[in-house]
Amino acid sequence: MKKLILSTVILSFIFTHAFSQGCPIGELNITRQSQVDSIPVLYPGCSVILGDVTINGGLSITNLNGFSQIKKITGHLWINFNPVLVSLFGLQNLASVGTYLEIHNNDVLKDLNYLSALGSVGTYIRISDNFLLKNLEGLNNIRTIGTDLKIMWNSQLTNLSALNGIEKIPGNLIIENNEVLRNLEGLKILSGCH
Repeated sequence: MKKLILSTVILSFIFTHAFSQGCPIGELNITRQSQVDSIPVLYPGCSVILGDVTINGGLSITNLNGFSQIKKITGHLWINFNPVLVSLFGLQNLASVGTYLEIHNNDVLKDLNYLSALGSVGTYIRISDNFLLKNLEGLNNIRTIGTDLKIMWNSQLTNLSALNGIEKIPGNLIIENNEVLRNLEGLKILSGCH
């Protein structure tokens, strides 16, 4: 009986401690810079977002610094339609995305360098319509993708060398309409592509 009570107390402490950080659960829709800035204030010590993150702020979002404590997103990460977002600084500690990673239509985003801790994406990666993106540096440590890799409509993209670490793409590999991309170097070690 004492062991049962002690076990219950220990489990209760672990559960309370694990969730006392108040991490967001469900859909986290970021549409203003003030929401980005408030993440470390509202969720101090939280390193895991239990759900999806959509960052769609129009002219409001200029940086992602408020995400610097986040190491894992269990759902998707969708960074789209942020025309003044120059860098992904703030995501430098993000190690995994549970479902998909989509970086779409960020007009002045020049690189993905601050995704360098990212090692896995549960379903697909789509990098599209980022007009100033020159390379995919920052995706160097990705080893696994659950389904597809889509690289499309990045008019300044010159190479794919950052994709050398990907071991397998179980789904589709789609590379299209990247106007200045001259070769597929960087994909040489991939196997299992359709």
